Amino acid sequence: MLDDIEDRVKSPQDRHYAVLALGISLSPDEDGMSPRAELDMLDAAPLHAQRVAEAFGDFQYTPLRPKALLDPSDHRVAIEEAVTAHDIDVLVVHIVGHGELAASSSEKLHVLDPRGERLTVPVTHWIELIEDHPRRHRPHTLFILDVCYAGQVAVEAWHTRRQVSRRRAWVLAATGAQEQAFGYRLSQAATQVLHRYRDGELRIDRSLPYIPAKTVYQEIERVVSRLVDIDRGPVQHILTSLVPSHVDIDLPFFPNPGYGGLKDLGPPVELPENVLPEIARLTEWAGDPEHFRRRASGGHPVARDGLYGYFSGREVEIAELATWLDGGAPALRVVTGKPGVGKSALLGVLVCAAHPALRKATRGIWGQLRNRPGENDRLVVVHARRLTLDQMARSLEQQILAVCPTGRPPDVPSPSMGPAGRLASLLDAPDDGSPVTVVVDALDEAEEPRDIASVLLVPLPPGRWPNLACCVSWSAPAGRTDYANFSAWQNCAAWSPISTQCPPRRCGSGCVTTSRISLSTTPRTPAAPWAGYARARGRHGGGACRQRTGSRPP
Repeated sequence: MLDDIEDRVKSPQDRHYAVLALGISLSPDEDGMSPRAELDMLDAAPLHAQRVAEAFGDFQYTPLRPKALLDPSDHRVAIEEAVTAHDIDVLVVHIVGHGELAASSSEKLHVLDPRGERLTVPVTHWIELIEDHPRRHRPHTLFILDVCYAGQVAVEAWHTRRQVSRRRAWVLAATGAQEQAFGYRLSQAATQVLHRYRDGELRIDRSLPYIPAKTVYQEIERVVSRLVDIDRGPVQHILTSLVPSHVDIDLPFFPNPGYGGLKDLGPPVELPENVLPEIARLTEWAGDPEHFRRRASGGHPVARDGLYGYFSGREVEIAELATWLDGGAPALRVVTGKPGVGKSALLGVLVCAAHPALRKATRGIWGQLRNRPGENDRLVVVHARRLTLDQMARSLEQQILAVCPTGRPPDVPSPSMGPAGRLASLLDAPDDGSPVTVVVDALDEAEEPRDIASVLLVPLPPGRWPNLACCVSWSAPAGRTDYANFSAWQNCAAWSPISTQCPPRRCGSGCVTTSRISLSTTPRTPAAPWAGYARARGRHGGGACRQRTGSRPP
């Protein structure tokens, strides 16, 4: 027990991480064929195991090369030595190969050796070596099982024998308990997701030492589903260790590569001291200025860490949105267009210039702008990707409280108030009068974009708009221009769709600019929910909606 307590207080830097990746392909028989005619040879299994090991190597993991794997290899012994090692704190055991269920009523999962025969012990044997010895040191172990029927291990009774917070063995299975796995999909997905976190394409706040396992699993499931679509093969879904819905547990398997770093960005948004940790974490994941910094830098700069960007063009849009960030009318702005047209880059370069945590560190990105906003200490930024309605509402609430500390939510909110009313109530408190500016990127990539739009954004009460300005971006469906879910916005906001209707114009240096635009007028509809809001004072001086079309290289 003492050993377990000491392990829990170790920092990520003090822990020893190790990965044992086993790619078990079948050895051909004397005729060069599979030893079992019904089974594929899985020739690429060692390659995928190596890739997974290398991917974990970017997250402080040391690849294990036990003597038991020397010719002749003994995979059972290699795994037993790893799960009982005294000098390993966190272990990943990755197995890609063939799996087979026992014919008995136990239906235990066995991994097949190169001869197509079962290893002498089932997978649960290695889990029992960990969980059945609570007084002995055992590494926290994640079994990544890219084998058929792998989900059987995730649903067995060993889950219920130990308190969740005391578990040391966890499972990420390629498929369900009675389902087959195909095409090394789990191994491919794990590698891709780890690389995206390594490269910063996916990230969480630097204050968190570990990427939540649930978040990583969700990303892996999405990649697996995409691989299914690409292969046009049988459906496959991952399965993970069962956890009661009321339990929130932090697992140490995915160290956050940004933990403690990114000092050039300044401190994160300061939250009130009484904010609950789970709410603070949601805010840190959603209110993520680094997301905008990377979008504005034009991709992933090589050896520049985002200090220089390649943003070019959109001078008209930049000028208009910069004026808006500095307090210009109207209160609502919308940036929309086809996927990849440059919406995040447009918002990103502006947020870099205006956000207090980014402005100084990212001068190389926005310094060349002819028109640029000033620093905005009332700026709240959220990228909506993968967020639910509840997460978005909590994030906005806590960030508004951080930049508007005199605001207070109602002690006993009315059931009819809803999330929009709760946010609006924060703006009732006496303040200096300057509005809170909210920038939401990629609303269409949220888990519940329609709910967020209709329940949270659209119904904000009209009397609160003098204290709130909002800009939202989302991708337009191909071939559609009606944006039915946000039709109310068209009647009160400066509607700014960016599309690819005009050909690109190139400057002398060969850079593609996308600043060619055409303007048209969209009339208001008096019956729309926000039709009367434009008559409000302050930032509501905007009249007709203007529609823009820009360009992007093919």
